[in-house]
Amino acid sequence: MPVGYHINPDEGLVTVTADGRVPLSEFVDNGERLLKNSDYDPKLPHLIDLRGLRPLRDQSMNELREFVEQCFRDRVCASVAVVIDRFLERAHCADIFLLTCALHDAELFADYDHALRWLMRRVSADQAWRDQLSITSTPTTMPTTLQNT
Repeated sequence: MPVGYHINPDEGLVTVTADGRVPLSEFVDNGERLLKNSDYDPKLPHLIDLRGLRPLRDQSMNELREFVEQCFRDRVCASVAVVIDRFLERAHCADIFLLTCALHDAELFADYDHALRWLMRRVSADQAWRDQLSITSTPTTMPTTLQNT
């Protein structure tokens, strides 16, 4: 399948891949399947690997943009790294850039390793923030045994 996804809760990552000549409508179909999957966790970071992608212009850019802006964006609560390669046509690069910008916490990369490092730093920062939040939100009241003495 030229467009697919893999949910790996053990690794803490959702990976979407696309390779070859792909109609843009397949992205919408793949995204809908991903969001309906019972294993999908919107809190997992997403790596969208589009290296090797050569989209077919099939008049579905509006459908894809609508899906990203109205469905996908609101169902992702984690960072999203999108990776493209240097062989992608400029028009497609611009389209992917605009779609990436439509997401809440997403970056576009030309280097796969850089994208992974960015995601790992984001996950570490998010975890540190959650840890700090749990420490500061712990109740500071005295135990009842000490209050009554």
